[in-house]
Amino acid sequence: MAATVLSGKHRSKLKNMMEETDVVTKEFRIHPNSRLHLYWDIFSIAAILYYSIDSPIRIASYIRARTLDSAYDLGFVIGYCVDLLFIVDMILRARIYSFSTYANGKTVVVSERTEIRQRYLLSDKFKVDVFAVMPFDVVSAVVGRYHALFRLSKLIRVTQIPQALSNLQEHLDVCVDVKMNETQKSILLMFLYSLLLIVWGSSGWNALRPTESGIISVYWAITTLSTVGYGDVTPIDFTETCYALIVGAVGAVFTSAVVAERDELLPRCRALREQFRAQVELYQEVHG
Repeated sequence: MAATVLSGKHRSKLKNMMEETDVVTKEFRIHPNSRLHLYWDIFSIAAILYYSIDSPIRIASYIRARTLDSAYDLGFVIGYCVDLLFIVDMILRARIYSFSTYANGKTVVVSERTEIRQRYLLSDKFKVDVFAVMPFDVVSAVVGRYHALFRLSKLIRVTQIPQALSNLQEHLDVCVDVKMNETQKSILLMFLYSLLLIVWGSSGWNALRPTESGIISVYWAITTLSTVGYGDVTPIDFTETCYALIVGAVGAVFTSAVVAERDELLPRCRALREQFRAQVELYQEVHG
């Protein structure tokens, strides 16, 4: 077997390549399939739901009590702690979260810091993350007077729920071998958005009706968003009428989207049922 002899120039080039690879592999990186991503997916979805449910309810109660300019309690402190965790995640995404890409017919894990940073800084997620962690309410307190309404800027994170569910779907599969199909993901997504719309709609109505109970507000939001509208709880002034029109319009659009999605889900469910039945029959044939 013939041996290949490298000249001094080629040997030096090969040595440099090996040294470069060695330096890159010594830097700490979090692999795309790490379980850390799975844990963060679960936490981020829970944190977004916390923001999206807690903030409107609290602000509605502050409007009823007319304390928007002085309300500052433990719930908002918890929100700031969550903000700090999201800031840490932003730093990790820009420095040590390696990512997978498809090149030359195969999947390649990119661990070079410049590419990691550039990919994150150019993404839509970075823009949403920056806007969501901005402490507008604290700034208002510094330049003038604290106002709790600025906390509503955190609600922009609800736009990240679909991608967070897709990430969770992927990491459940590669990390713990748990399958979440597209039908299950769509049902979960519709449920979460339905929940948030009910919370937001009822919080606004509760803020406009200081003497009305929260249960009645939730009832009004459900009947209005679902376009049922029994008529037993109705607006009594111009502000409430405008708010009811907005909630009703959003409900009509959302209900139409749910119905359209249902029409797509039913064939998927039938296909999954037939696939499961075929697998059961195959198993029975093989194992008698």
